[in-house]
Amino acid sequence: MKYTLYLQTAAIQDIQEAYDWYEAQKTGLGYTFLATVGEILAVIEQNPLVFVKVYKEKRRAVLQKFPYNIIYVVEADLIRVSAVVHGKQDPNKWQKKK
Repeated sequence: MKYTLYLQTAAIQDIQEAYDWYEAQKTGLGYTFLATVGEILAVIEQNPLVFVKVYKEKRRAVLQKFPYNIIYVVEADLIRVSAVVHGKQDPNKWQKKK
């Protein structure tokens, strides 16, 4: 099945904030973060059901090089990414995002 990957505005903002923070730490590190996010999004798009459900219908993909999680829901042929959150962030914050 071919899936369409959709990043919600909140997820895009999460990615931008993390990029800005990493880029401020070391030039180029923000780009490495973006590349890592892109790699895991490609995996999600190819096989979204490989990652486990962590809250209701929400699934979590863990980035390997950075302490971030991608939170998403699979709805028929649509993958809706609702958040890209730091692993130590309070789960209540992303659980409430649609």
